[in-house]
Amino acid sequence: LVFWQQKIEEEEEEEEEAEEEAEVGADEEAESEEEHEIDFSKFDSIIAKGEELYDNREWDELQKIVDENPDASEAPAMQKFKLMLELNKKKPNVNQVRNYADNIIAENPNSPEANYGLAYFYYYNNKKRNITEADKHIKIAIKGKNPLKEAEKLASEINKAKLIKIVIILLIITIFLIVIGSIVFKKIKAKRKAKAETENKNIENSIATPAEGSKGEDTT
Repeated sequence: LVFWQQKIEEEEEEEEEAEEEAEVGADEEAESEEEHEIDFSKFDSIIAKGEELYDNREWDELQKIVDENPDASEAPAMQKFKLMLELNKKKPNVNQVRNYADNIIAENPNSPEANYGLAYFYYYNNKKRNITEADKHIKIAIKGKNPLKEAEKLASEINKAKLIKIVIILLIITIFLIVIGSIVFKKIKAKRKAKAETENKNIENSIATPAEGSKGEDTT
């Protein structure tokens, strides 16, 4: 009994120590996050200038704002600028687009820019195109409170892809029905032929039987 009592006390002490360590770890993590939090308010004037350039679609000047203020790069507005600058390139990096869009959408799920970025990623992802997801996000980008003009061209491309997908599905269904119909028709035709042959044989047999009987009577 003494042994089991000591065992139980040891387990309780271990559990208490584990709980204390977990609490300490959580406190340290919270303190660490607070230490790393950046006060973006000091970049308000820079971001306001960036918003003005963005609204006017002055991409070169906006790029300068982003390049000259690396400390503000994590600000949501800066992430938006980076995303749209990336999408404005001749060959945007889809993975970079995804990263910027994810950062923005975590703060604002209805962001037209972020949803445009995700639609672009899902549509132009060479590894696996996902038209359904692309369509879902592009609808938010063009039908929200602040519809994004740049997204309209992509929306048109996605609609064309959806139409082609529907046509392909209908074509596959049509071919399938034709093949099945052809197989069924051949089976029906074969059955009818077999039935006709059976009926002809029966007729021939019925004609041949009386003739043989009358021949036997004449012989007698």
